[in-house]
Amino acid sequence: MKRFALPVMSALAVLVIGVLAYAGTAYVYDTNFKGRVIVRSTDASITCATATASGEMCVNGDFETNGALDVAGAATLRAAATVGTTLAVTGASTFTGDVTANTIKRTGTIVDFTKAPATQLFAKSTMLTVTAANAQQDIFYAGYPPKYFELAQGVGATGANTLLAANGLTVSAAGWLLILDNSATDSLEITEGIIAGSAHSYIVGTDAASCTAVFYIPTRATITHLGFGLRKLGAYATANTAAEWATAYDDKAMIGITDNAGVLETDTSKATIDVETALTHAAAANADLLALQVNMTAAGAVTYKVGHTTPAGTSFAQMQTALPLAIADLAVDASAVAFTATGAAVLVPSIIIGASAGGAPDLTIVYYDCH
Repeated sequence: MKRFALPVMSALAVLVIGVLAYAGTAYVYDTNFKGRVIVRSTDASITCATATASGEMCVNGDFETNGALDVAGAATLRAAATVGTTLAVTGASTFTGDVTANTIKRTGTIVDFTKAPATQLFAKSTMLTVTAANAQQDIFYAGYPPKYFELAQGVGATGANTLLAANGLTVSAAGWLLILDNSATDSLEITEGIIAGSAHSYIVGTDAASCTAVFYIPTRATITHLGFGLRKLGAYATANTAAEWATAYDDKAMIGITDNAGVLETDTSKATIDVETALTHAAAANADLLALQVNMTAAGAVTYKVGHTTPAGTSFAQMQTALPLAIADLAVDASAVAFTATGAAVLVPSIIIGASAGGAPDLTIVYYDCH
């Protein structure tokens, strides 16, 4: 087989009219084009709206590949698109026609709570508007498109969370206030569901996970604990105190605040062995945005990241400026201990907070991203 080279000019555009076929053992060599590749079905010129520069391809007919299609830039499909294997796009994707795929991977849940409108809380068991306040499970929707969340209030608590029943989750420019009474027996846990097949339930050894949450903490002394991460699928457990949070759930990998001074730690559980590890990261401060992230590989290896920033204020514009800074500040804490979750365990994302009786908690959730 002879190899040949096309003369290449700096502004080369390759025009292909009809079917482009390459048979035999062409895979032995790479074919490289410098410039733009235009594939058209007739002699008439075609308009390439986005593929106008070197290294881009414009096709006015069908484009078929029986392998992975990896697009590093924007992908604009104006007709029907059929994907039989993998379509990987790291840039923006615009579809003006139908898209048919053999498998559609579940999408992540991303909610910017500074932009999410007020929502109603419903009792999970009856779907009626929330009125009860003690040890009740509720549901709500947030984000666009709306994402399903569950809220377990006061599990195992002796006091009723009357403020939540009266006010719901208060919406502000800083996010959603996670309301608790000024009582050390009040707690909340928020998930995306606690049954297999929930929006996000991960099988250790099969699924990878990456979950991030950002909180605004006006007064850290009003909460005893704030936990975020992955915990074992199943019924809501009692976690009204930091000690109860540490032992709740047989399998978990969480990070957060462990006392009303804002000290950070990781809490892990495996085979009923619970481990609390204090982090060397600076304690969460009043009026800070605290970003927490838990990542798990498909093999179950868990890592944690912490970030923070201080917003200039609590207006919408100020929070929008501070939010990406808190996320960009996320970094691994060297003091975090390596952890591998139990094989085949099913884990779900979880947010757990508890009141300290040091004043009505004013913890606000600003951002949530889990995929």
